[in-house]
Amino acid sequence: MTKLTIGAAILAVTSALALVATAVADDTPGDTPVDTSGVVAPWVHTQGTNFVDKSGNRVYLRGFNANSSMGYKKAAALGANFIRLPVYWSDVEPVPPVGGVHTWDPAELAAIDTEVQTLLAAKVNVLIDFHQTGWSPYFDSTGRGMPIWLYSPGFFPQPKGKLGLGLAKMDFATNPAILPYYKAYMGMIIKRYRGYPNVVGWELYNEPQPGKLHQTHDGTQALISFQAKLANYVRSLDPGRTIFFSVRQGGDLGFLNADLGDFGSLNDLALDLHDRFTGVDPPKGYSPDTETWYPDHDSVVTTFENSYVGTEANQLRILDQLLAKTKQWNIPLLVGEWGARINDSGLLEYQRQMLDAFRKRKLSWSRWALTSHGPERVYTTDYSPTAALRQLQQDLQTPY
Repeated sequence: MTKLTIGAAILAVTSALALVATAVADDTPGDTPVDTSGVVAPWVHTQGTNFVDKSGNRVYLRGFNANSSMGYKKAAALGANFIRLPVYWSDVEPVPPVGGVHTWDPAELAAIDTEVQTLLAAKVNVLIDFHQTGWSPYFDSTGRGMPIWLYSPGFFPQPKGKLGLGLAKMDFATNPAILPYYKAYMGMIIKRYRGYPNVVGWELYNEPQPGKLHQTHDGTQALISFQAKLANYVRSLDPGRTIFFSVRQGGDLGFLNADLGDFGSLNDLALDLHDRFTGVDPPKGYSPDTETWYPDHDSVVTTFENSYVGTEANQLRILDQLLAKTKQWNIPLLVGEWGARINDSGLLEYQRQMLDAFRKRKLSWSRWALTSHGPERVYTTDYSPTAALRQLQQDLQTPY
């Protein structure tokens, strides 16, 4: 990469910074084509079931999830060429728009700018992930994603509690009146970072939640239809970059019978799988129709265990089910999140199995998370590397 290329990317962001100094009007006219003159082609794009560079050579994206509060600056030294960067609407737009005018948090955007620019200089690819966890701070103070104001009077109010949360999740995907607000947020982010060649793509909606749509085929199709609308809008702003999606929730539930027809062309799509399977024997795993986990979610994910005893064969069983489907769709598979608790007595064996499985199937992946906090962290609280991180580093520094 030449100095001119880096300079052009920084200049594009410097111009975009002017959008933050004052409130920004909503300029998202549905799916009408808009100016794409600031688009810079990414280093990596899709070709069939693979990620490839501009010369058509296969690229394996391997690294971590890390936002601006995490250890992203250490990624390149660890051997990573990929960061999945979670971005939260509730952080970027904490105050409601007034009269169709949106105000973006300048400190939050500056932090994202710094991360993307730092990773650009280190030649690390970035996936910008429109993320949610715990849905919204409106329902839970630890939640991030949908802004509090979205559920305030004058917008789309919901009662607090389980019922309101389920209704909010359903409403987000099915109420067309919400879509312009989400598009305004997405559009601002895309225009700001589409000039970076290291930005490999956009993740539409982290772990699409059914809420009161329920875990059924109809619920799955409703979420696919919603994401297809988002994908068409992204294409109008940034044609050619990869659009990452999940079928339903982190495990791509319902993938077996999912119909992607609403997306139109699949040429720019990649499927994101969040794989925290415990590696236990069948029949545990996906239900026969893949609409749910069998016997239930909590009993088959590493989030709720402290002593991993699974097998690599069972991990491959789950991955191969998804790979069969992505082969049918002719799109790549990214394991965008995976991990186990830092205090899991079987953590190193779990990682060994997963890394070996990824290597056998030549999969791209990003471990959750390159940070010193949270149950799946890979650093100690003072940012010393754990044994788990050293194991990951050894794998990252060994090419496929």
